[in-house]
Amino acid sequence: MKRDQGWSGLKEHFTEVNTRKLRKIQIVIQPCGLSYGRTPNYTPWSPILASLTKLSIVAQQPLSAHIDRNAPCFQERMETWKDWLRAVLQCIASQLQNCCIVEVDDDEKGDK
Repeated sequence: MKRDQGWSGLKEHFTEVNTRKLRKIQIVIQPCGLSYGRTPNYTPWSPILASLTKLSIVAQQPLSAHIDRNAPCFQERMETWKDWLRAVLQCIASQLQNCCIVEVDDDEKGDK
């Protein structure tokens, strides 16, 4: 799938038969792209998420290049990102089996 296609490319690239076979996937969640800032709607992914045994999430935080991390602009972007990410993760979690293993890679960058 193309990077900015988000969830919309699912049916275009995977047949229904193949989506039922998926057990492990990795998703990259970024503060950009078509779905950023929108209310999560993962209805097309519900059957896939429900059948996973392992989900790997790479969460890429907003870039702070050339910006003071204490600047209000960066802090606002981080708050917006965290609010949106929280909604996305809650939506995904509500559709996973209890036995699904979830790994999250946030590049070990904590809030500062």
